[in-house]
Amino acid sequence: IACVQGDATLRKWARVLDAAARNRADLVLLPEMMHGHAIEPAQGPSGRLLSRKARQHRMYVAGGIYRWDAKQRRVYNTALLFDRRGRLAGHYDKIHPYTPELWTEGGVTPGHAAPVFHTDFGTVGIIVCYDSWFTDVVELLALKGAEIILFPNAGYHVSLMPARSADNGVRMVVSSLLCPPGIWDTAGRDVTRPRRDPTTWADCPPSATARDLRRRKVGRIKMLIATLDLSQSPSPHNWGGPMLSAPGGRRNRREQTHLLHDEIRDENKRWWDVP
Repeated sequence: IACVQGDATLRKWARVLDAAARNRADLVLLPEMMHGHAIEPAQGPSGRLLSRKARQHRMYVAGGIYRWDAKQRRVYNTALLFDRRGRLAGHYDKIHPYTPELWTEGGVTPGHAAPVFHTDFGTVGIIVCYDSWFTDVVELLALKGAEIILFPNAGYHVSLMPARSADNGVRMVVSSLLCPPGIWDTAGRDVTRPRRDPTTWADCPPSATARDLRRRKVGRIKMLIATLDLSQSPSPHNWGGPMLSAPGGRRNRREQTHLLHDEIRDENKRWWDVP
């Protein structure tokens, strides 16, 4: 998997994708707003570039755009995913737009669905930028079986990534316009510095989940590439045994007799109640 940091024109993104292919990437993630503030359909200039390079290099390619939905006559902040044949595998519309997006950038409409995408190597989910400030989208994607969460953004809080990954037993793969690219494993470990938190690797060596790390530069674009082993999904602070891995959004780790989701939903709705 390859993730990146930087801003570029579509022509330069084409060179970045070519470089990722030379490094044998199966999946390449470009940032949010890969075409700046341009508003375009899914099959517009950005989509055509992603499709062409995915087909040319037989790899999955994802990137974020402001998407115009002609049928609904609305703008969404969307991440597109193309498969190895250049076909649109699906898209995700940002559920939590950053508040200024609602009034600027053409008036972004919040998305309402959190799909997962079944690739030939595993199940993938997507969040976009401000989604990371909330817990619900990643949790739902993990419960739906996502093993990897792609996270294109303009900028993000690095300190949130261990929580999002470890809480849900997923890998976070992050590409950003402004912040460093990164990959976190299911124990919440930054794969480039897996021993930074010694409590997460006592029973699973850091090298078990990611290997063959490489850093490349294509012009001003920084690229991080790693090989991920999806059969190794350690939980944080485990003691080995059959509970070493906890897929399904920690579904098999829930021992309480009462789930809190209904109460959380009701509390959220209360904010919209008119006295």
